Amino acid sequence: MRILFLVISFSLSALDLSLINQETGRIIVTFKDGKPHFQNRLLEEEMSVIGIQIPFLLAPEFDDRSVIYLHDPLFEKAFLEVYCPTFLSDTIYQWQK
Repeated sequence: MRILFLVISFSLSALDLSLINQETGRIIVTFKDGKPHFQNRLLEEEMSVIGIQIPFLLAPEFDDRSVIYLHDPLFEKAFLEVYCPTFLSDTIYQWQK
């Protein structure tokens, strides 16, 4: 008997998601139609100037690039898959629709 595993991937950009600090109730960033809308101006500036550093092993998933900046089409993916798990605590920051 063969079992097929079908992996269905979908873009979170189809959803409006907000990253919320559970301690303060403040919205940090909202993604609408795949575009980030930051409420935290310091973080927005950091993403514009410094960007998100992509680990070497993940670079192939990001067109072999080492940095993804704010206005890049891959920014949402980098923010969700690299920045959040690396720098933000799951107990303090939560995604909400």
